[in-house]
Amino acid sequence: GCADHDRIVPQAFGDTAMMAALDFAGRLRRDGRGTSTVEFALLTPALLFLFLAMLDIGMAAGEQMSMDRALKVASHAAMSDPGESRVMDVLRKSAAKPGAAPDEIPPMSVAVSRYCGCPIPDGDLERTSCDVMCNETTPATALYEIRASKRFDGVLIPAVPLRSTTTVHVR
Repeated sequence: GCADHDRIVPQAFGDTAMMAALDFAGRLRRDGRGTSTVEFALLTPALLFLFLAMLDIGMAAGEQMSMDRALKVASHAAMSDPGESRVMDVLRKSAAKPGAAPDEIPPMSVAVSRYCGCPIPDGDLERTSCDVMCNETTPATALYEIRASKRFDGVLIPAVPLRSTTTVHVR
């Protein structure tokens, strides 16, 4: 009779479902199985992105070093002042992929220009004809400007222009 009012009786189906959901959530919180799998699933995309970004940066740096190496070899050739065409040949050969045919175009754009100049008071050079004397005793200085450029397309990094230029004073 009278003891019925002390007992908690669910009033509707919604209360029973709520109690079951709370009970399930409590069991889930105490159960640690699958935690590592969830953490792995959350971290994998970020780690993959970091790996690919590092790979792209490393490959771009390698391409830049390859261009710099080709310019260094051409600079050494230019020091003996063999002429633009000879320096260009050396640059093309050093810029070519290993094992490439002699007539194969290098994977980068290359250019060589020879010019002469006379020193001016601010320390720079004024371009002049190569057969002029800058003053009574000093002939014009011969220079080579050697350039290389290419576009790097990475996995994540969009097209990035890579450029390298060097100037060689011959005399």
